[in-house]
Amino acid sequence: MIFEGISRTFSTVGEEQYKTIGAFWDEMSAKYGLENLRGLGYNWTSTTIEYVIGLKEGAIDGADCTVQLPDEDWVTVTGKTAELSQMYNEIYQDGALRYEIETFDNDGSCEVKYIRNESAKTKAKKHKKAKTIIVTCLILFALFFTYTEIMIYSYLKQYGYGFKELPQATLVYFHLSDGFTVETNEHGSTFIGRHDYIYDEVFLGKGYCKSDQMGMVVYYAEIGKDHPEGNAKGFYVFCSNDWCHWFRVYKLSSGYKIEDL
Repeated sequence: MIFEGISRTFSTVGEEQYKTIGAFWDEMSAKYGLENLRGLGYNWTSTTIEYVIGLKEGAIDGADCTVQLPDEDWVTVTGKTAELSQMYNEIYQDGALRYEIETFDNDGSCEVKYIRNESAKTKAKKHKKAKTIIVTCLILFALFFTYTEIMIYSYLKQYGYGFKELPQATLVYFHLSDGFTVETNEHGSTFIGRHDYIYDEVFLGKGYCKSDQMGMVVYYAEIGKDHPEGNAKGFYVFCSNDWCHWFRVYKLSSGYKIEDL
């Protein structure tokens, strides 16, 4: 909701605003008519209030202020203009206001709509709720991470590995690593990699394309290169057929390591 009008700042010391804002209303009413106007009070300080008067419909001449207001959560109070001070005393008993909109009728009745500032108690409740949500999420993540580490470690032990390989295996599981070498010998290297076979794309990005496959053995050749007879398949990757949700063990042919590809 947009409130547009002519703005002035009034002192609230000694409840002076009831007289000065009243005089502002008299001035504007003489020009536009009392029942055609509405007033907005907002931006209170310890000694002042900003007050805007505008038309209920259309734009007022000389408007110098536009305020964006909430569309919901307004509380409406009606009464007599002569009792306006008493009305506000009752309203303020429950705390300070954020916005107030006033309208007056020629028969002496008035209406006040207001939105109250959040109390310290309300803010504390919201803060406590947000803190509870954050702590709960952290606890759930910690439990999930702990469970993941336990499971990865248990499967590492089945393959003959342990805590040394756990950090890197965790990175592999969370897709932060394509794999890491755990063993090398004259026959080639062994690496722990992703459970899902992603290495066609990985090797393609390094300049190698899939050239053949025999069962669980996949062969790769360097793109755009002629290979001597007997070595046309470049290198191969042997995939372990053991099911493991967390990772998979692979073997690379001699002279190659996953970190170099």
